[in-house]
Amino acid sequence: ELLRARFPTQPIEAINCGVGGETASDGAVRLPSALSLTGPDVVLVLHGANDFTAIAQAGGTASTAVAQVSGAISSMIRQARGPRAVFVATLLPQRPGGKAPRPEWVEPVNTRLRTLVPAEGAVLVDLYRALGSAADPYIDTDGLHPTLEGHRRIAEAFAEAIRAHLERAPQ
Repeated sequence: ELLRARFPTQPIEAINCGVGGETASDGAVRLPSALSLTGPDVVLVLHGANDFTAIAQAGGTASTAVAQVSGAISSMIRQARGPRAVFVATLLPQRPGGKAPRPEWVEPVNTRLRTLVPAEGAVLVDLYRALGSAADPYIDTDGLHPTLEGHRRIAEAFAEAIRAHLERAPQ
């Protein structure tokens, strides 16, 4: 809606290809078929939080999370870029307890994404910082999912990044 309001004469269609509970690695495997089916000009990626549960259950560490998530994100960027603009978000802050098994892993993963994403030719959307690096008031009581205010702030951050990188001044 933010982009439609800014560009009222341009057709803008957003297609949500997200799958609840999916890990970034599974998303990287599924991405080529999603790209083929939808043919987008722009790809927005927000992936990695679901990986924490499996990694924690397997006895993994923050280093494991950094390697697994950044490897999958790198693969997604390589698959999606080219004719498409790719925007990749950092992970959101998490609230301890609930569905967030290792909130302390968010910042090490985000630190890696902040260097990896631009190096891979994508645009970084730092949602962690856009949400003030804190769960309140943006993350729901489950510790993982955004509140309505969180969703609004996420939309604003992506719209701002898209405008900054894709908007052309009138000739």
